[in-house]
Amino acid sequence: VKAAAVSAVVLASSAVVFPASDSFTQTVNAAGAEINYAKALQYSMYFYDANMCGTEVSENTQYTWRSDCHTYDAKLPLDSENTNMTDSFIKANLDVLDPDGDGCVDVAGGYHDAGDHVKFGMPEGYSGAAVGWGYYEFRDAYEATGQDDHDETILRYFNDYFMKCTYLDDSGKAIAFCYQVGDGDIDHAYWNAPEADEMFRRGWFATKELPSTDCVSAAAASLAVNYMNFKDEDPEYAEENLRYAKALFDFAEKTEEKSCNDDGPKVYYSSSKWEDDYCWAAAWLFLCTEDASYLETAAPYLDYY
Repeated sequence: VKAAAVSAVVLASSAVVFPASDSFTQTVNAAGAEINYAKALQYSMYFYDANMCGTEVSENTQYTWRSDCHTYDAKLPLDSENTNMTDSFIKANLDVLDPDGDGCVDVAGGYHDAGDHVKFGMPEGYSGAAVGWGYYEFRDAYEATGQDDHDETILRYFNDYFMKCTYLDDSGKAIAFCYQVGDGDIDHAYWNAPEADEMFRRGWFATKELPSTDCVSAAAASLAVNYMNFKDEDPEYAEENLRYAKALFDFAEKTEEKSCNDDGPKVYYSSSKWEDDYCWAAAWLFLCTEDASYLETAAPYLDYY
């Protein structure tokens, strides 16, 4: 349990004395602090309940004060104003992006960033994989503390969103991946509950023209980890995760001009390297499939530091 509670902060037992002033001296002693790793594990997971977004928040969050929000993400207009995709790309791939012909894409779901209401690609992709990795390594601790169902809800919410935001053609090839919804500049000008938001929320997509290799790879890693976590108890769901993980990694691998997601996050979550996320995804896919080609693909980038 201690190892699983990676988000916990353990207070030191030694006293801390603040510098004296003419007016006061205060001594703080944490010797009697509660050290409860099971509780720390449980509380650390509530962060994700607080940051759920979309049309299914009410039925998944454990907070009574959170409910569905940004439901209009489910009807994001499919054009070059509301997305970063060019009109020519949209037109060429309309059957994949908009199979029902309503002129919109559904990108509702996923998680807000830490306290604001943008769904940023890098923190969301990394968090999905890291929470999944913790469950993969320490499932027994989650089960012993009764937190396994809660964690599985969180993991499904992450990875269901990644699959929803991946647009596959009839052959199973990834054509586009929505890695961000919302604009940091617009979002940070507001201070309100997500349920009350009506701000403009642009969708940012990885395409062959704008590959965003880091975000695509991070999502592929999360999906691959999720396969490992669900392959025994829900094999059909796990296989679906693996199918999308393979498609996203194939997209990342076969895009000639690999790049970071500098289109969208601005100064908030800039990325300077895609290689770490790429190798991370390849390693998980090898664990899932035992296909050595994933390791061979990653090998040239392992020592890029």
